[in-house]
Amino acid sequence: MRPITRSHRRIITLIVAAALVLASVASVASGALAPQPGQRIDLRVLVLGATGTEPTFNAWKAELTREGVPFDAKVADAEAPFTDATFADSAGHAKYEAVILANGDLVH
Repeated sequence: MRPITRSHRRIITLIVAAALVLASVASVASGALAPQPGQRIDLRVLVLGATGTEPTFNAWKAELTREGVPFDAKVADAEAPFTDATFADSAGHAKYEAVILANGDLVH
């Protein structure tokens, strides 16, 4: 059995932290953040990576695939700039239930 490396521990910690965040967001979303009448939210997850080579980007894709969660994976360097239309259309239709940033520097 191979020893757990520092990078493996970091990935495991990130996955557990993100799962906890998703669980807390889900509980909040059932209350005040619930869709209003006429609004729709697709039950898909968007995984965003900067280059597509980040270990967390590939770890998220593997885990979501393993769990059977529908998702889209987009690489910021390869995509046109993200706009509001990337995430929702004008008819009150959100394309994603959750967005996962594989890299903390993707906030811009």
